[in-house]
Amino acid sequence: MKYDFEHYLQAGHGRAYMIAKADPERYREKIMDACRKDYAYDMQSEGSLLTWAYESTLCSWCRKNIVEKMINRGMLTDELKEELRWDANLDISKMVDDDREEE
Repeated sequence: MKYDFEHYLQAGHGRAYMIAKADPERYREKIMDACRKDYAYDMQSEGSLLTWAYESTLCSWCRKNIVEKMINRGMLTDELKEELRWDANLDISKMVDDDREEE
């Protein structure tokens, strides 16, 4: 049985990342939707998907949800935290500052 991209994405398989990497624009909306809804969590690919989604979106609301997941999973580098402190979305800046206080 051959599965499609959506099956792999919803199951949290790293294979979804490999498929999307070949043609990111084709799968962009589906990946963004998966990041917002958090269908599944796969340590092998999740970091790549969330990082890609963060870097690929201009949508402030989407970025907020993505950054929140990255904070919860301890994925923010010091460099990214510094960048996010200056984000136009003040909610993101506050989340990063709150995260720094918890450290």
